[in-house]
Amino acid sequence: MKIYPAQIGQLKQVFPVYIVTGQEWVLVADTIKQIHHYLQRQNSLDRMTYVIEKDFQWTILRNQLKHPDLFSEKKWIELQFPDLPDERSKSFLKELSLNHTDTVLLIILPKLDQKNLNAAWLNHLEKQGVLITVYPPKSFQTWLQAFIQKQGFQLQPH
Repeated sequence: MKIYPAQIGQLKQVFPVYIVTGQEWVLVADTIKQIHHYLQRQNSLDRMTYVIEKDFQWTILRNQLKHPDLFSEKKWIELQFPDLPDERSKSFLKELSLNHTDTVLLIILPKLDQKNLNAAWLNHLEKQGVLITVYPPKSFQTWLQAFIQKQGFQLQPH
């Protein structure tokens, strides 16, 4: 299911997969923060975060998934991809989304072009959960004012 960042708080269930993609890092980080708050309100989750570089050892993650957590219902795995996933990573993501019902995946990707947005591996993951594409704001000034107010500050003219 495709949604916009503003719709995160309206979700009615915890999905097994959340995918966030975008170019503007501040907007992507804010979207991730919204997902963090949403997931923390829903369940007791044990969070693990990984930055997935080209030489990432998937066996480390695979081994950690074999052991249940004593204090949490589900595991929350955050996978940050600085670059597009390679074929090995795509295969593991598909396996992970199918075989671990006690796991919530948060997959953070760089901006995807139309070809990648329509790719079979991403469509498979999207069917398991939510795809959030973060677009640049139409008006930077309006966005900045809203962002600053959201942080609890107010802009005053001199």
